[in-house]
Amino acid sequence: MLIATGHIEESRQIYERILAMRAVPWARLGLAKTLFLQDQQQEAENLLLDLVDEAPDYMAAHDYLARVQEARNDLDSALSTLSQAVERSPNMLGRQRVLGDVAYSLGELETAERAFSTVVAKNVHSILRSPEDHARLARIQVEQGKFQEAGSVLKELRQHYANNPQAEFAANVVESLKESRAGNTEAAARLIEDALKLQETHGLAPSENLSLDLAEACLSSGKEAQGLHMMQTLVDNNHDNSRLLAKSRQVFNKLDMADAGERIIKDSVKATVSLNNEAVLRARAGDLVEAAAMLRDAAERLPNNVQILLNAAQAQLSLIARDGWDAELAGYVDQYLTQARQRNPEHAKLIKVDTMRRDLAKKFGVKLP
Repeated sequence: MLIATGHIEESRQIYERILAMRAVPWARLGLAKTLFLQDQQQEAENLLLDLVDEAPDYMAAHDYLARVQEARNDLDSALSTLSQAVERSPNMLGRQRVLGDVAYSLGELETAERAFSTVVAKNVHSILRSPEDHARLARIQVEQGKFQEAGSVLKELRQHYANNPQAEFAANVVESLKESRAGNTEAAARLIEDALKLQETHGLAPSENLSLDLAEACLSSGKEAQGLHMMQTLVDNNHDNSRLLAKSRQVFNKLDMADAGERIIKDSVKATVSLNNEAVLRARAGDLVEAAAMLRDAAERLPNNVQILLNAAQAQLSLIARDGWDAELAGYVDQYLTQARQRNPEHAKLIKVDTMRRDLAKKFGVKLP
């Protein structure tokens, strides 16, 4: 409860008191979580490594260790951790998904294919199944040149999710990539055109992975302007996400566009950091009104950039702290925190900013919903 309400230090102190009495695994995991949320990633990883070594059947520790290793961009270690966990407990499909994604990022395509094959096979009758599981499996098979197998998976995807726009969209994107790889450029172009129409008609918001696939499919089928715009948007909204930037570079490299891709990435990161720094400088100089306005504009332009969203929320709260409670500014704060939470519910700064919001509401006698 303390973690959920942003009181990380108090939560940490409780876990430490429990551990002083008895070294129970769940409290050690809890302590590691508080360390991670306080941006002490190395300390969290060390604690989890010891826990996994001493309590190897405590699977939650494996999962959180892999999460910490991913956050530190140590994908090799994350893959090793998840592989060991899957050997011990192969039926946790969420773990298999993460394993598949990490393996795919590292180019370990056989491992990725096994993981998503397991997810697809075991999730057939589950209410938690997702059309993207089929799409990811087919995408991995396309990357391996297994076009026939990928075609079968996509056919199954359309059958299992008939009349589902999201499923048809995902199938079209991956099939377009398959046709491009097979040299069927006209078929690839038709499929990506159908995918784009579905996205526009139904207001689809694809995942990060599917967005990258969509951009690659556009670039591969003659829609270069649209593909580059998609890549630009992805990078703009993830300028501090090293894993996403690495995936973007992989896409550009595959298409022999490494130089153009690097320019897009560097310019985007530079522009976003510059905007953020300028707003911070204005705030430090006492111009909170202008800083808050700048970051509101940035949040409007980059609604999926967690760092910008949280900085924008913090700027509005700083203005409230100085001038008193303002319902309009508080509304912006709620909006930005909701958007950030949807993108990254465990972002360390999310908890800090939400705590600031609660403290200010209490100070000004405002009851939060």
